[in-house]
Amino acid sequence: MAVENKNGLLHPVFFNMSTFSYDRARDILEKERDKVKGSVTRWTHFLSVLVQLCNAEKQYVNLSFLQTRGFLRKEVPLKSSYENIRSEADRLSDCNEASETEDVVTQVASDLATLVKGRLKAMDVYEKLSNSSKLPNYSELQPEVRSIAVGKKDIQAECLDSWKEVFYLEIGVLLDCISMCASLTTWDFYGSLTGLQSLTEKLNSWSDLIQNRETRKLSFATSLLRGVSGQSEPHLYTWFGKFRAALLSKFSLYFYQVLAKQTSGTEMRTLTSKLPVDQANRMISFHRRTDAAFICIVFDANGVPGYKGPGYHIQGDKKDNSPPTGLDLFPSIFSHPSHPSQHWPNIVMILADKDFEHVMDRTLYFYDGGNGLTTYLQMIEPRYTLVAMFEGRRAERDQNITWFLQEAAAQLRLTKLLWGLKPGAK
Repeated sequence: MAVENKNGLLHPVFFNMSTFSYDRARDILEKERDKVKGSVTRWTHFLSVLVQLCNAEKQYVNLSFLQTRGFLRKEVPLKSSYENIRSEADRLSDCNEASETEDVVTQVASDLATLVKGRLKAMDVYEKLSNSSKLPNYSELQPEVRSIAVGKKDIQAECLDSWKEVFYLEIGVLLDCISMCASLTTWDFYGSLTGLQSLTEKLNSWSDLIQNRETRKLSFATSLLRGVSGQSEPHLYTWFGKFRAALLSKFSLYFYQVLAKQTSGTEMRTLTSKLPVDQANRMISFHRRTDAAFICIVFDANGVPGYKGPGYHIQGDKKDNSPPTGLDLFPSIFSHPSHPSQHWPNIVMILADKDFEHVMDRTLYFYDGGNGLTTYLQMIEPRYTLVAMFEGRRAERDQNITWFLQEAAAQLRLTKLLWGLKPGAK
């Protein structure tokens, strides 16, 4: 087969793969394989490798590799499938006996090996994110994802363009999500805001590309179940949409007071009410429902490199270069109905205790008989603590209070979201 014909066949294969239409891509390959049945060439070998790739990609975007494998399940692990594809692609790209018409196989196989290496690295990242036993270290994950992104410049085969674009869009989305999480851990407003904007733009671009796919005609009932496009979107793609929604809600709470300065209180409440989860309103409703004296979130800025306080900070601004100290290293990032200034030193004293950092999984309880106040503290994640204070004595294990604080902390840690990477997770 001439080079032009091979490229003409490979273009629709990789285009269909870029829009999650793996069955359609596999059909094209299998029809071509049937035409050359009986011949043993590098081209037929390559067709078989691409069929394996379609099957592997379909499993990858549905994150089946994160499911717990039962004792009796005998399917080949996805990593083993990708390793085999990479090995075969390396063999095809290293062949020195390729004729001029087979140069396309050499180049595409070489690029394919690079992309599959990236897939294997990405699988490692998703496995670390879905490990619910501890909070992910987002700063450590960033260079792992960046190491995948740098491979884009090495992909040369034109027929791979559509799949390559979506492949690296996914990696870009993953990097933006992780980078924004890392920025949020240090209350970095600018980094979080730009990360959210970049993430939104990439997801919109990805959505536009998917809308370009061909769709098969389905029955009315099936189209209702699968959506207007005629095809249900894979688990990984829908999970990224949920990730962005969760980050937007978290951002709106962590920087609520910074954002509120840019508009009126009424407008701020209207804007946050449109979020998937209005975290600020949940806090306000809890305060009203339990008759709390106040509820707030405290940030511990000790040890944060270059910390200057909330909001934007222009590099080179010489108005005040002195870093915050004392109580200013423990700002309230959200408080309702007002900032509890008179109680702040006592709250900070508790948070500054070295033992506090080891109590993430339980709610701390204090009753001060001197001033008749009950305080509950729930660590959200390192550096962030949710504090609720009540007048009079409240029960240490008041379920209405402790359940809310623990549930709110879990939501803001993104615990359920990360666990939801695993298909079928509740």
